[in-house]
Amino acid sequence: MENENTICKSDAGQYREGVWYDNEQFSYKIDLVQSKLFGKTYKGVYYPADGKVYTTDYRTIEKGTYTVNVDANKSLAPYGVQIIGSGTLYQK
Repeated sequence: MENENTICKSDAGQYREGVWYDNEQFSYKIDLVQSKLFGKTYKGVYYPADGKVYTTDYRTIEKGTYTVNVDANKSLAPYGVQIIGSGTLYQK
């Protein structure tokens, strides 16, 4: 990644036993973690996994290599739910 303004456009839904749900019970966020010792973490905010497209603005990030971490707002296993989605990072 370059030293530029960075955004992520993402969408996700809730999937359980062959059925898609669009309620707002579960949310997700996307963090960018710099892949170096003491690297920075650019944190996203939680969005509902409701199938809509959301944009996370990380502002200007440092040049480097990053890992993308996706996290749910609570444990999904007790509910038998998966959050499935996609996202694209853009720099300008």
